[in-house]
Amino acid sequence: MNVQSCCVHIVATRNARFNALASAFDSSILAAVLTRALEIKMNEKDAEIFLCESDSDLQPWDKFGARKLPLAQLYDDARIWVYGDFLMTSPDRPVDWPI
Repeated sequence: MNVQSCCVHIVATRNARFNALASAFDSSILAAVLTRALEIKMNEKDAEIFLCESDSDLQPWDKFGARKLPLAQLYDDARIWVYGDFLMTSPDRPVDWPI
């Protein structure tokens, strides 16, 4: 099994928890983001990965700022910090956020 197919298998397994809640389009976008994050981390372990997500369906928080599970956990497991604006200022990334 090559790296890409391994990543796709891992993402498909993790993404299955999200699929029941999301549209096919959102699931595809999420799978692509998670797959690419895994590929980057496999090649560059210390890489920091950030994402600006303005689509509320793919943001790991609700309109009140509470974490949306399982989506938030999928991003956390992939070590992707998600910002809600293009200035990448909100929400604040915790100092102890793992790389």
